[in-house]
Amino acid sequence: MNTSAIQKILKHGLTNAVLIFIICQLTSLANASNTDDSKHKHAILQAQNGHYSQALTTLKYLGNKHSKPNRFFYDYISILGWAGEYPQITNHAKDLPLKQAPRYVLNTLAIAYRQQLHYARAENVYRVMGKRFPGFLDGKIGLGLVYVDQNKVNLAENVLLPLKKSHPDNVDLLNAIAYLHEVQSNLIASLSIYQRLLTINPNDPLILRKKILTLNSIGASHLANSMIKDPSLFSKDELARIRTNMAAHQIRWAGIPPEQEEDHFDEIEIAIHTLKKNIRDFRSEFGATSPFTLNAQFDLLVALRNRLRMNETISLYKELITANIKVPAYVQIAVCDAHLYLENPDKAEACYLDVKQAVSQENINLDLSLFYAYIENEKPDTAQAWIKQVAAKQPPYIWGKGVKPLRKPNPKKTQSETIAALSIAYADNLQEAEQQIEALHQLAPYNTDLRKELANIDYWRGWPRKAQGEYDIGLTQEPKHLGLRMGQARNQLALKQYEEAEISIDSLFGLYPENKGIAVQNKLWGIHNMREFKTEVNISDSNSASNNLRKSDNGSRSLDISSYLYTRPINYNFRIYAHQHHSQAKFKGGDGRLNHIGGGFEYTAPTMFLMAEVHQNEYIRQYQGAKNRLAYSINGRFTPSDHWSVSFSQESLSSQTPLAALYFDGTYAKSLSMGIQYRWHESRTAGLQHAYLDFSDGNKRHSLNGFWKEQWYSQYNYKFSTRVDLYSSTNLKADEINRNSDDVTTTPYFNPEMDFSGSIALENEWLSWRRHEDSFYQRLILSTGFYTQAGYIPSGSKGEAPVQEALDNKLKYGTGNTWGLQYEHRWTFNDRFELIYGAKRANKRYDLKDELSSSYYLLLDWRF
Repeated sequence: MNTSAIQKILKHGLTNAVLIFIICQLTSLANASNTDDSKHKHAILQAQNGHYSQALTTLKYLGNKHSKPNRFFYDYISILGWAGEYPQITNHAKDLPLKQAPRYVLNTLAIAYRQQLHYARAENVYRVMGKRFPGFLDGKIGLGLVYVDQNKVNLAENVLLPLKKSHPDNVDLLNAIAYLHEVQSNLIASLSIYQRLLTINPNDPLILRKKILTLNSIGASHLANSMIKDPSLFSKDELARIRTNMAAHQIRWAGIPPEQEEDHFDEIEIAIHTLKKNIRDFRSEFGATSPFTLNAQFDLLVALRNRLRMNETISLYKELITANIKVPAYVQIAVCDAHLYLENPDKAEACYLDVKQAVSQENINLDLSLFYAYIENEKPDTAQAWIKQVAAKQPPYIWGKGVKPLRKPNPKKTQSETIAALSIAYADNLQEAEQQIEALHQLAPYNTDLRKELANIDYWRGWPRKAQGEYDIGLTQEPKHLGLRMGQARNQLALKQYEEAEISIDSLFGLYPENKGIAVQNKLWGIHNMREFKTEVNISDSNSASNNLRKSDNGSRSLDISSYLYTRPINYNFRIYAHQHHSQAKFKGGDGRLNHIGGGFEYTAPTMFLMAEVHQNEYIRQYQGAKNRLAYSINGRFTPSDHWSVSFSQESLSSQTPLAALYFDGTYAKSLSMGIQYRWHESRTAGLQHAYLDFSDGNKRHSLNGFWKEQWYSQYNYKFSTRVDLYSSTNLKADEINRNSDDVTTTPYFNPEMDFSGSIALENEWLSWRRHEDSFYQRLILSTGFYTQAGYIPSGSKGEAPVQEALDNKLKYGTGNTWGLQYEHRWTFNDRFELIYGAKRANKRYDLKDELSSSYYLLLDWRF
């Protein structure tokens, strides 16, 4: 075989071998590919069945086996996403070309970035997806979610909201929009989305859970609780939070006036019952010091305060403090309120100040409560300064939110300014307080709270009829206004509309027995219907005997006691009373005495006051012993308006009969009087009275007196006023001269032909102490004046110098000075007891001579 043949054979064999090798290699590759596909498919099935670990092992091997990126690697990334292995996904990000990787891989990568809070990277991936796959809805939803994550709500709205029109029932889109609304705190909108999702899938427990939690967040905790069918959907904390919110909302609802007033405590009682159950359950489930348990106790304390169960409020607070539990400010305020309600203003004031020191945030309700603590602590100056500061800090308007915010008047500004005006009234400067209240009322004429305060000012100023007009208008505007109804009830009592007052007070007290203002009115109504005892005692000493004043009104020493005992009111307007009066005096020539025992009735009506009495009088007649006289007296007062009043009296044995007249010659007087008085307000009053006395010895006395009282300064603890009095009288049977004899005849009692006097008194009153209904006042009255007497003729004979001088008219008229100094204490207790006592030193004029007298007096008024 030649060389050429051998070469051909070798060449042909090599070719066949290469072909055979290539065929073998291709066959091997095909078999390997078939094996990888099989493994891949098996791994996918494993992942679909939740066996992520085995599937990921296979896919990782396949992905690494081939050059990256490859389809096995892409599926490996996708299954990592299924398994929630987001850190591993992002670790392979460098092997994932954004411009080449399939859509599902990019979506997995973006989700992994988002789950690890790499929002900027996630946003970048979603933007690439948006460009490569513009119709991919999940990519758009994901981009919107990433915008929401970054609080780019405007960009999120631009992406998500337009999609809702074309995909109204897409669950993922609706969830994304709900998330957007939640971030915007637009819980109502998110609630609407959840409702739409439940319409699409009523049995979706996660959406139902979100809906219930959203309802709880917006304050519909009761509705949320009613929708819980499967508590296992919620954590213990979430369930406890719903119960906590339910109780808190129940407390707030209790502040809404119910349709039926008798139910006004029903809601708060439910809250208290709920809170007590929550406390028991939370202690068992979370422990005694858990936030849920403590929160329930805090809310219970507030609820007890709102229910006016103040002793329980303080007891619970003490339990918390004993357990070393720090109590939040809003709970401390409730404790302060309890101290104030229980009439412990010292503790209340200190408590409020502690809260203010601990809390930097402004709290108008706390500031107003502190004002009332100052008032109850008898610190009106501090209270006035404080409330003015509080009112000044309040803005006149409240502004809403948004592009075009609405403006409305600030009710707290009006409230604080109203209380500032009332603080002036509490300090007894009623005129200025009324001016400020009227100014506020003109700005808000339909504000019933201001009208109530205006009516209250009228009542305090002594104008109950004017006040009633304001109450009527206010109650026409708002018939259920509690403050107006309370004011009207009190005013009806002042108007002596007793039957109406009883109906009003009984109705209010039946509905609101715990209300302090109503309780006070009910107490005062009860006091009005009690028995009453009044007595007045006067003792005086003078120098009339040493100064040879035979005709002194009171003798050299006198005692006067007058007492009344009244029954309870009968048929609202009547009272029966017994009256005892004892009077005695030491004169030059003997001791006079009068005992008066009588009984009668008192009638009180809106415009009329009337007393009628029949009495037996026993008096001592010089040299003749005891004498008796039966008599009657009628006196009354007609009050047609808030300003005018007319008084009248008639007595068959006048209380103005001089005791000397009875003693020396048995002379007594019948009397008739009529007076008129005009009262502008609490600071100014004037009156005029005419009296006529018809003496049994033939004397006729006419007297006219008038007064003007003006209060110039009025503040809480000091008042200064002046009173001017003018008096004049004439006597028909004055001291006479018997022209046919040498004797001068005179009456045994002081009886000038005419006299005229005038005086001015400077009255000072101090409030030295007050605690709620108890008080102590001091008064000092300084007075000075003059007295002019005409027709004075001393007893004696014509030849005697004093008589002859009078006959020659040299002493026909005489004028002298008078003065007085009076000091007094006044105590009041519990609105039922009043005690007044004092002393007076005075100088009077009788027959042109001075009489110095010292008198001591006591007045007692007791309701029992």
